[in-house]
Amino acid sequence: MHTWGLFVAIRRRPSRAARLRHLDEVISGGVEDPADAIAEIGRIHAEAKAEAGLRATCTIVRNG
Repeated sequence: MHTWGLFVAIRRRPSRAARLRHLDEVISGGVEDPADAIAEIGRIHAEAKAEAGLRATCTIVRNG
């Protein structure tokens, strides 16, 4: 549910979704230093989580 809520919150604003796609391309391209893009992706996710009423962090559970 958390992932779906984040997805919907990001897609709800087309300009934010487009910016996220651009930042993904910057990182995937491997030409530019990805640090700024990674930081901005984090901010986009934090804003979207806040709008969706989701917690800012999540717990990773490992099996085994």
